[in-house]
Amino acid sequence: MLNILRKSIILLKRLKERGMSTQDIAVGMTMAVMVGTVAVVTGNSVVLDTEEKVHIFNASTMANAAKQMVVEDNIKIDIGSTTTITLQALYDREKITPISDPSTEIEYSATGSFVVILNEDDGSQAILRFFAKLVNSDGDFTYTDQTDLVGLSSPVETKDLAAEHINIPARDASL
Repeated sequence: MLNILRKSIILLKRLKERGMSTQDIAVGMTMAVMVGTVAVVTGNSVVLDTEEKVHIFNASTMANAAKQMVVEDNIKIDIGSTTTITLQALYDREKITPISDPSTEIEYSATGSFVVILNEDDGSQAILRFFAKLVNSDGDFTYTDQTDLVGLSSPVETKDLAAEHINIPARDASL
């Protein structure tokens, strides 16, 4: 990238000295297209990365609201058991305000998006583990689903979600 800029500066200095040749114009246009292409690809990547981070944040927000609901409503979960709390239940209990889906700018599916809470005993104490599923409002695209605790080889807790655990339509379409 720096090399392209240096060559552009040299080309501009030459232009001041002797005018433009057809070759100078062609080289200049080629460099402009290349710089523009790099900028567009980089910008698109940043936008998609940000979108994935917002989905991760939203899944964490749901998990925190579910944790609050378990504590405040004194929901009992037996050791080794799970319970599921939908986004709709979080809305109904006013544990969370409506969450906007960054991929569609509409809310997530209130019944298709949920948190599964697993109560595990690590030998010394019971630990609640939270796993999220986020689905778009139409229910036809799943951004993340770590809730199949039996079918997934290693489901990822919501607190450990990373970009590789998130699917977004724009990135899937660009593959």
